[in-house]
Amino acid sequence: MNKLAALCIALAFAACHKKETTVVETHPEARAPFKGEAVEPAPTGSEPAAAKPADAAKTDDTALLVGLSPDDKTKYEAWFKKYNLTPDPSVLDQDADADGYSNREEFLANTNPRDPNSLPGVIEGVSVKAMTEIKIPIILRDVKPGKAHIERTDGLGEEDLREGSQPKGLAYRVTGIKQEVKADKHGVFTDVSNVTLVNPQTKEKVILVLDMPARSSETHAVVVGADGIEQKIYVDEIVTLPGQGSRKFKVLELRSDQVVVEELGTKRPLTIPKR
Repeated sequence: MNKLAALCIALAFAACHKKETTVVETHPEARAPFKGEAVEPAPTGSEPAAAKPADAAKTDDTALLVGLSPDDKTKYEAWFKKYNLTPDPSVLDQDADADGYSNREEFLANTNPRDPNSLPGVIEGVSVKAMTEIKIPIILRDVKPGKAHIERTDGLGEEDLREGSQPKGLAYRVTGIKQEVKADKHGVFTDVSNVTLVNPQTKEKVILVLDMPARSSETHAVVVGADGIEQKIYVDEIVTLPGQGSRKFKVLELRSDQVVVEELGTKRPLTIPKR
């Protein structure tokens, strides 16, 4: 019999003569009990406290409410009560209206989890009524230090531009030529070179981006709220929208079917659909 086995037997024998049960951790290489040897069961109540599900029931908060401020708890409970949902973590992973978004996503977006037409990422109560696009007949094709090459979409061919020059037949002058390549967080390099044009009379500015159709900064969309109030908005403008109270948004992009904005503070991209 090796020394390790002898030590284990001695400890087990000593434990049998104690008034209180002692739990002894044995080495992984220790033997199994001999045939007929009594094995004392673990005392009742020795399970770790974390293993008792009843302990979790003693708190009035769900797992999602723990650590939240009183104001946040109130908002959370009010949202679930409003839509007749049980404030339970498992409910957040369900899709009450089968619109492809979980209740969790609808809660974060503050949309209606029981309405399949109320989707996260879409601003409710405001829509695009019309879009007015003013095109500039230029496409930027190449940028080199101090020089840019453009293609005309009005049948006037191609031409080179330098700072201070003026595209043929247009009221704009070149005020900046920028050659730049940037890497994103994944290490992918993108050519972000651009050319800035300014109309000296109206002060209107146009930014030419490689291989993208150019349009005037006067391009705008008209949005309308549920109350019928209309508002004209432009790219890069900071706006409040009809029916959205004091919420502020930056206009990122104007499209024929929707407007893309970013909510200030949360940095969430949201869309205003055309309906």
